[in-house]
Amino acid sequence: MKVCLDNTFSHFAIKLVFFELISDDDEEDDEGNWDGAVLERMGQNLDKSRNLQTVLKMYEARDRNIVEMNFDRVNVLSGIQLGVMLTVGIVQVILIRSLFEDKKVSGLLKTKT
Repeated sequence: MKVCLDNTFSHFAIKLVFFELISDDDEEDDEGNWDGAVLERMGQNLDKSRNLQTVLKMYEARDRNIVEMNFDRVNVLSGIQLGVMLTVGIVQVILIRSLFEDKKVSGLLKTKT
């Protein structure tokens, strides 16, 4: 039997594939006791599972850190954008008011005082 796992569908995403092969061989001897090799193999499988869980925890921690950094970056850039928009709005209001300011009225007010 041959099994082939490749990444041809997506070159951008890494996939972890878990599978289990079960054989129909009897694992017990004539008295019904478990063989020592079976227990050893079970221990190895538990170690492999523990290692895979550790790897998955590291991936999760890395992804969580990336998301938190992106969240902070978006907040900072949004604050900067808000400040720029408020500044541009205030400058536009001042410029438009200066265009419609009546020069004659301001000149008369200055001469009366």
